[in-house]
Amino acid sequence: MKFSVSTHWNAFAHDSGEGIIDDILELGLDTVELGYDLRMDQVPGIRRRVEEGAVRVRSVHNYCPTPVGAMRGHPEIFLMSSEDERTRNSAVLHISNTIQFAAELGAEVVVVHAGRVSMRHLSSKLLRLYADGEQYSKRYEKMRTKLFMKREKLAAGCLERITGCLTELLPFLEKHNIRMGIENLPSWEVVPNESELMQLMETFDSPHICAWHDTGHGRLREILGFSSATRWLEKYGSRLTGMHIHDVSAAGQDHVMPPLGTMDFTAFKPFIRSDMVLAFEPAPGTPAAEVSEGLRIVGEAWRDDSSAGEEER
Repeated sequence: MKFSVSTHWNAFAHDSGEGIIDDILELGLDTVELGYDLRMDQVPGIRRRVEEGAVRVRSVHNYCPTPVGAMRGHPEIFLMSSEDERTRNSAVLHISNTIQFAAELGAEVVVVHAGRVSMRHLSSKLLRLYADGEQYSKRYEKMRTKLFMKREKLAAGCLERITGCLTELLPFLEKHNIRMGIENLPSWEVVPNESELMQLMETFDSPHICAWHDTGHGRLREILGFSSATRWLEKYGSRLTGMHIHDVSAAGQDHVMPPLGTMDFTAFKPFIRSDMVLAFEPAPGTPAAEVSEGLRIVGEAWRDDSSAGEEER
């Protein structure tokens, strides 16, 4: 089983791409995901390590490298769901740039955040109530109902605009033989949700349009009462191209490494395939020892018992 680590973990700590990669090599890994906050000036060092054969890039998190002129790296600089045509055009252009960059470095998958409805971010307020122990309060349920009803009015238009952008991007994905992994996100304001992702999988019956599951995001959706991660993985698991792996604390903080969180990683074992990209995504600045321990714990949880003697990562 091959694990990667996202450069989102340590890109902030280095001026050079070589330093970023060397940190990850010290973990005993030789595969990486390039994160959305990778700067243009760090790219030459990344390329050198790839050309030397020291590391393999398996996935790239859009937008990567950070577009020129952007204040900082972020996966939602441009959204395919935007009502503004110029923003959607920018999304298609810069996603295309990420796809080309991924292909140049030999990656297999580009991970994207597709969109979100335009409304107040009530999910974050729900999470604060959850952290305060008010998940079953009348206030919590009233806010959750309001969120669901507001989103219901706006989501169809967003999904239609995302579909239009994906239609433009599909030939480019095919040309470069890259898979796009549409990531599940923790809030209810995002598009697509699980059922809408199934709609996209049906609309695009293509190996180049896929699902990407983030374990921490899925857990947050569960604790906020939005969905069941394993139930939906059963439905679209055959179109799953990879995972971001991290844990969620008892207070609802994600991007922590097991065992500091609350998740049972054995529940994901039935959905793991050898062709999937499995990328750990620790919070920036997480101590290397915690990342190593997380790698060990998940590796044991997902161990193939038929090949217990083989190297795990």
